[in-house]
Amino acid sequence: MISKKNIPFDLLKVIEEIVQRNLDVIKSNPEDNTYYSFIEVDSNSKNYFKIFIDGTKQIGDYDRKYFVYEWKPGNTSAINSAVSRGMIQNVIEQLEAWIKLIRDFNNTVSIYDDPLVKRYQDEFYNEYKLTDEDADYAPFSFDKQLLLDNYLNEIIDQSEVYRDEINTKLIDSIISDSKNLKQKITLDSKNKSIKSLSLIWAKMRKAGLPMIKFFLNEAGKYGLKQLFDYGMKHISN
Repeated sequence: MISKKNIPFDLLKVIEEIVQRNLDVIKSNPEDNTYYSFIEVDSNSKNYFKIFIDGTKQIGDYDRKYFVYEWKPGNTSAINSAVSRGMIQNVIEQLEAWIKLIRDFNNTVSIYDDPLVKRYQDEFYNEYKLTDEDADYAPFSFDKQLLLDNYLNEIIDQSEVYRDEINTKLIDSIISDSKNLKQKITLDSKNKSIKSLSLIWAKMRKAGLPMIKFFLNEAGKYGLKQLFDYGMKHISN
């Protein structure tokens, strides 16, 4: 597996900065022969962005002063992949364009979306979002990050108890979303974390009342009321 010291530093410093800002939608998916390989956080997506160490298989012989990179979808008009070669600035521009397209997909309301989960998420978020001056740009304090991290571990460990033939995809998604939120706790703003948690609760609610009741009760045990400046009426102490 490649380490950061095997990556050209000029590439490393710009790619890492972009990725750290976008961990809510993309994540690393290391592959052989790549400096970087990214996929969407959305487990249902097959989109990716790869920067190759050796791009010969992709484009044949080429001047090694260039980087070879491949991404999917190739553009806004197609879902197939595209491949190109270029200098670092070209890679950056395409990576940022790819991330923007992923965000545009996520933000576009569609008949393929789950309106029930969206409605439940909005309910939770509108009730529990913070009004602090820094809530939209500052992360939680360290002690509150630890509380949330411990609670997410409980979700990951205990969600299997509620799996059945009907909700199996929801359970997979809840576990995946919880793991992703754990990775972003120290990076996301307070309200961004709450929005992610609201989505997890929304999926639990759709999976069944026993599940959401159990985990709201567990939230009280894990001290999640301390994340908020006011009581959470659904969460007991």
